[in-house]
Formats: sequence, C-alpha cells, structure tokens
Amino acid sequence: MPETPAELVDEMREAARAARTHRPEEVARLFAGQVPGRPGAGGQYFTTFDTAAGMLRDYAGYTIYPALAALAAGRWDPATTWQVLDGLGSPHASFLGYCGFDAVRDFHARLLALGPDGLAPADAVEALSAYSAYVNRVNAWVHHEFPWSIGEGFRYPDDGWTPEPVAELREPVAVSGPRVTLTWQPLDVTVHATLARDQNPALVDAVLASLPFTVLQDHSAVSGESVFAWTPLVTTVAAPVRERVCDAPVGRLRFQQATGQKLVVAYGRTTETGLAPVLGQVDEADLGVLPAVGEAVFASTFRTKDPIWLTVELENQVPAE
Repeated sequence: MPETPAELVDEMREAARAARTHRPEEVARLFAGQVPGRPGAGGQYFTTFDTAAGMLRDYAGYTIYPALAALAAGRWDPATTWQVLDGLGSPHASFLGYCGFDAVRDFHARLLALGPDGLAPADAVEALSAYSAYVNRVNAWVHHEFPWSIGEGFRYPDDGWTPEPVAELREPVAVSGPRVTLTWQPLDVTVHATLARDQNPALVDAVLASLPFTVLQDHSAVSGESVFAWTPLVTTVAAPVRERVCDAPVGRLRFQQATGQKLVVAYGRTTETGLAPVLGQVDEADLGVLPAVGEAVFASTFRTKDPIWLTVELENQVPAE
C-alpha cells in the first residue's frame, strides 16, 4: 500500500525531535571519516565534509524554504512545488546521500513519491514543513561539529586596522509585547526579554506557540558578535518589521526564517547591513552578562565542541496580590 502523507510527516517530525538533543549518527560519521564508500579525493575527507556542509546549508535555506514559502502563500501549487523539489532538490539530496546523509536523501525521495497528483495543498505544506524541520536540525549539528578552528590559520593582518563606521546608522526598533526568559546551560545564565508582538505579531505568536524549547546554541561563523540557535518551529508568516543587523542594539533578538528558522541574540558589534526580522530585546539590566555568554559559545563552536543548550520559555508571572 502506498505511503500516506501523514505517515511520512510523523516519521520526519519524530526524526527532527530526536535530533533536537542528540547528534544524528550520520553527522558523527561524516566528521570522523567513517562514511561508507569513503568519499573524498586523495584519501582525505576534509573536502567531503566541507562540501557537504555548504551543500546542506544551501539546500535548507535556498531550496527547501523558498519552495515552502511559495507553497504556503499560494503562489505555487503542489505540482509546481514538486517540480522544483525534483529539479533543484534532487541534486542536493543525491549528493548529501553520497556523503552519508541517508535520511535526508530518503525523505526527499519519499516526498517526491507522495505526489503531487491528489496531494492537497495543506498536506503538501505539512509534509514539506516536516522535511524542512528535519533538514534544519541536521544542519544545526553540522554547523556545530564543523572544525571552524581551522580558520585560526587565516587571520587578517594585525596592522592596526579598525572597521569604518557603517553609514547612516538608524534608530533601533522599539519593541513591546510578552515576556520570555533565555537560559544557557551549563553556563547557568538567564536573561529576560520582551518579544516584539506589537511589531511582528504573527512571528511572535508562532514562536510563542513553540515554547518552551531547548536547542543547541552556536556562534555565528561570519557576521560578528552574535549567537544563534536553530529553533524547532518552521514558519513562513509575514515579519514586516525588519532592521539592519548593524543598527541593532546589544541584546536584540532577531529571527531568520530563510536560513533555518534561527533565533539570534546580538551580544556585541557587527557591521552586516542585511535586514532581519525583529523578534525582541533583552532587558537592559541583563545586557552585562551577554558578552560572557558569547565568549563561551564561541569557544564551544570554534574549539571545544562541548554543547551549550539554550532554553526559551515564557517568563514566570508573579500573581498579583
């Protein structure tokens, strides 16, 4: 009997849930040089995981998510979406399977086999959302396990250079809405924050519906003093209030749907000029602890690989007397 959409969705969701707190075996094999078939030229496997990491990042953020967003918004029907998933996604899934990501490849093949004939738009959205959630979670672990410390050998010269100020700095967006806490373990650090419901209500409500959650915390590899974590939700809702990253104050929470549904916390300076949806702001009283969190997460991501876990939950409300 052919597989039903619900059966596949349940399996992909369970795989994503399991990977939230446990590193997938295929990620461990990739970075230990234990992929069956030993892909990699000249008997080495650095180029294998380097290429696979980039392929996975692009597949998650620039193939699966745009297709899901177009499908969810009604711009594409299931037939168009499945054509894109086949034409653009199949090369990604095939290569990633070659690099040991069997579930990524097999879930992709089973998604294609579902339709699109007779696949209702709502079922198509649910199935592609579940696949996106799983691939995002694998991507999170690959980012964490990647040996970023290799970059220590490629430093800019220590010649007294200082970055030029970003032109036309703009006033940070003020936020108002419900309250949450962010806790990092084993650092035993908790901060309080306000979410920007008055600014991005649909985005904030989607995040609130997923709380509480605990996910692996990692550090930005390029854009400066920010830490980010792939959240367990997948949402394509509108987030019209955006802010240049360089304009954001320390403590800004932003949410990056298109690059993995990541919650980002700014703990220092960055000069990136791209726009990002505003999610909230850490309390001024708690800003002083953020640099230490950033330093610890940098060490975790770039050197030690010892996990740091971020828990986000609604702030405890004290009953009125």
